[in-house]
Amino acid sequence: MRYLIFANGDIENYADVLAYVNADGQKKIIACDGGLRHTHAISVCPNIILGDLDSAPPELLQIYANVPRKKFPARKDETDLELAVDFALDNGAGEIFIFGGASASRLDHTLANVQILYRALKRNVRAEIIGSHGRIFLASGETVLRAKAGSLISLLPFAGEPNITTRGLEYPLCAEKLLPGTARGVSNVFVEDEAELNVEDGAVIVILPKWGNGATSQSSAG
Repeated sequence: MRYLIFANGDIENYADVLAYVNADGQKKIIACDGGLRHTHAISVCPNIILGDLDSAPPELLQIYANVPRKKFPARKDETDLELAVDFALDNGAGEIFIFGGASASRLDHTLANVQILYRALKRNVRAEIIGSHGRIFLASGETVLRAKAGSLISLLPFAGEPNITTRGLEYPLCAEKLLPGTARGVSNVFVEDEAELNVEDGAVIVILPKWGNGATSQSSAG
């Protein structure tokens, strides 16, 4: 089951979002608090509205009064997006795509949301933050990446001391560690339409900049 989670961050291009909404296959949509304004903007009724509901416009809550909702107190340890990801994981998510999970004005939220991706990785579920910046996900184990040759990709250490091997990138890594405190993995380049990434002893952040680079991915998290 694919879950599409709409958070309250920036979404600049709804056309790209609709490509995921209209894709074949079973899917469920979570409006995460103020993310309800995004689902409303693309005329999509969510399957559930979730969060403390302090940022969801009251008029939209009234419009979608018949949609199931799961409300949490405003004073809590988890963010609304964290709760939404947990809900998806606990209800059969096979993959999770997060829209509005990155914000130019709230870098703290963006970095926290990257941390939340680790919850899915630990349960072998593919999860990505998708936006005008491009796509962000975590990788551990073997991952196949597909993109147009010439597309950029950045690999940053996230957990442990990841030992990395790549194929199909301009600057290859061969059983080499990317350690905290280094930016070595920034701005690598696809030299083929398919690249392979193998990460042992940890996890890395994978960033595929910009919607227009044509990148897609298939991953086996673990």
